[in-house]
Parts: sequence; C-alpha cells; structure tokens
Amino acid sequence: MSNSENEFSISKADVEKFKRFDIQHRKCPVGPVADKYAYTFVPTSLGVAITVKCSCGQKILLGDVWDKDIVGVIEEEHKPMTEQDLANQRFEDDALGIIRLKDPNVYRMVFNAEQSFDIIYAYAMGVAEKADERISKAILYRIGLDEYYGTKQNYPGNDTENIQRFYTHFEQNIRDEIKKYNCKNIELLDELYPKESLWR
Repeated sequence: MSNSENEFSISKADVEKFKRFDIQHRKCPVGPVADKYAYTFVPTSLGVAITVKCSCGQKILLGDVWDKDIVGVIEEEHKPMTEQDLANQRFEDDALGIIRLKDPNVYRMVFNAEQSFDIIYAYAMGVAEKADERISKAILYRIGLDEYYGTKQNYPGNDTENIQRFYTHFEQNIRDEIKKYNCKNIELLDELYPKESLWR
C-alpha cells in the first residue's frame, strides 16, 4: 500500500497472475463502460487482500494475504464460469440459506423468535418458488402418497421432530445433488459434512 489511504499497489507476481487470468477470460462479456472486472482491495493486519471478479462471475485472489509459492494461476480453478456453473452457485447459495436455519441461534437472529417448523417450511417453499428446481425436489412436502396412492401426512410429529425430518430429507437430497458435480462451496460442505470438515 502506498502512502495515500486511497491507493493500493499490486506486486509484480500478482500482475503476472492477473495477466494469465485475463487471457483465460478474454471472451467474457464487457459492460457498456468497459467494466469487465470489479476490483476489491481490503487492507488487513496481514497485508492487502485483493479480489478481482470477472463479469462471468469467476474470481481470483491477489495481494499480500494470498501470496503463496505458486507461480501463476492454476487454470482449472480460474476458468470462465459457464451458465451451469452460475446455476450451481445459485443452487448452493439457496440450499445453504435453508440449511442455516437448522441452527436455533441463526433462526433466532433471523426471525427474532423460537424455532418453528411452519416458518422453516414456509421459508423453504418461498425459496423453492423462485430457485433452481433442484431445491423444490429436495423438499419433503407436507402431503405425500402412500404405497396405495392415498395421501399421507409427512410431518405428523411435534416441531422438533418435524424440523429433524425436514432437514434429514433435505440435506440428503442436497448431498446427492452436489455429488453430480464438483461443489467447491466450503460453507455448504461444512454444513452437509460437519464431521469431515477440515475447517471446524
């Protein structure tokens, strides 16, 4: 960082990383004022964290905080995002939003009330209405069909039992879905595989 509070510098190594990133993203769309990249500079006690986000949605991390002995950019990690990549990212964000409400403390912060199955279910249904169809397929609906095609209640228990049943079904379906592609959303993986997480 230079002497001025509003000026940041980029190291020669970071310039090289960015050049390789730029080459990978040469076909990505450019906005009306040539705004292909968005830059974020965050000063920290460890140095400056720099994030460059392409118009396709892909990001590269630069700056003192991220400096490693790796030379250049690993092409596979920073390739332009496809429509499917963006759809997967939105799906993961929506699933994570629903899963976080499983924690009573998070629920209390969001709704300023004690956990309620009806609210969790209504929230999930609201998200599913506008989200990727994989979200609605992951939800266990209130009414189901029995083996004779008659209707049955899927949530006959109390709030605690119904919340547990909802999340057991939902999380398993989300796990099954993300196994179909390479999910890199660490927060979602932490929630779905808490015992296996290296981050906790």
